[in-house]
Amino acid sequence: MAADPRQPDTALGGAPRGFPETHWSVIAGSRDRSAPQWRERVEQLARLYWKPIYRHLRIQWRMPNEEAKDATQQFFAQLVEGKYLKEVAESRGRFRAWVKACLDNFVRQAGREAGRLKRGGGVEIVPLDAGDDAPLDPPAPGEPVEATLDREWRRVLVAEAVGRLRAAYESEKRSDWFEVFRRIDLPDAEAPRYRDVAAALGIKESDVDNRLSHARKRLFEIVREIVAESVANPEALENEMRELFPG
Repeated sequence: MAADPRQPDTALGGAPRGFPETHWSVIAGSRDRSAPQWRERVEQLARLYWKPIYRHLRIQWRMPNEEAKDATQQFFAQLVEGKYLKEVAESRGRFRAWVKACLDNFVRQAGREAGRLKRGGGVEIVPLDAGDDAPLDPPAPGEPVEATLDREWRRVLVAEAVGRLRAAYESEKRSDWFEVFRRIDLPDAEAPRYRDVAAALGIKESDVDNRLSHARKRLFEIVREIVAESVANPEALENEMRELFPG
């Protein structure tokens, strides 16, 4: 996936702003934890990374459901307490890279210190039913076990982007545009033919093609916007996009 710096507007409409502050730089830089922005960023960070971390612990560390929940809660609790944020904001610039470097060390250290992990360290970050006993996708042939976190992050990232895409079209009173994208790119079964979608929605087949192209382009822009929220600068953004979506 390649960037197009010529795009004049953001995916959600309006002129582009300066490079956004990262989730963790806002959290680390705010001394007032009751501030709405601080809590909002914590919740966003947890929503995007909770399940990738949880599933990494299930697969890499073979933790049962409840133990993986406990470990994920404590990991985020230590994060928002500021234990790691200054280091990652200043030296690495990519939250995902920090997670990969520190998560396993966190588990080993927690195991040495406590024997078992306490639920959230007294801080509830996300609902504990966010994890479940659903079947876990094993690593693909030749795929390192630690790649689970990247695979889950891509999955959550795209799901978040699709949700934002739907909300954007709904706010513009163009839900039918999203419906074209949903029927073709997110089908429950085999993808339908363009002419069948056109007939079902009462539009021209050329409209299906145009709206689908618009939605795909917009989705890509939203993905970039979400990734930009987890890196420190444009160079890190490009590196992250290449790693997440090679080819």
